[in-house]
Amino acid sequence: MGIESSGEPEPEGSYVCFYDIANNTELTNLRITRNSRKAGGVGITNYTKNGKEYYCLAVLDNANVDVYESNKPLTDPACSFGEPICSFNFNNIPNGQDDYSGINLVTDQNQNIFFMAYRSEMINYIVEKGPCDDYLDLYRLNCSGGTTLCEQIASRR
Repeated sequence: MGIESSGEPEPEGSYVCFYDIANNTELTNLRITRNSRKAGGVGITNYTKNGKEYYCLAVLDNANVDVYESNKPLTDPACSFGEPICSFNFNNIPNGQDDYSGINLVTDQNQNIFFMAYRSEMINYIVEKGPCDDYLDLYRLNCSGGTTLCEQIASRR
């Protein structure tokens, strides 16, 4: 869950927090502090690498996305997320949008990670609060070797 600070009494920034819903407690060892960066949307998925389970977490701040990787499975008390392993800006991706309101991540059976981003477009710009068309944009995400590849592969209304 992304939690944004209002700036008072804490400095502007945000946190990404994890909760055990079985007993309604925060898993404090997993908290990510994002100084001077927002957390408008958060997506997470698990995947297997070299026979071990890891988690990929993406955090949306306007058009900017930071991608984190866990060092262990979430159930391990020593699990944590370090600094982002890669970052990208949707404005720098062909057909990317800068007005996404929510995100999700999924992993396919071949351990490829996909990024789903949700947006709305007003149908009638003359009516201030008129009806909107909702879209889901699907991106393939690859953060390896210090290089970020995020390419749009589909968009659905």
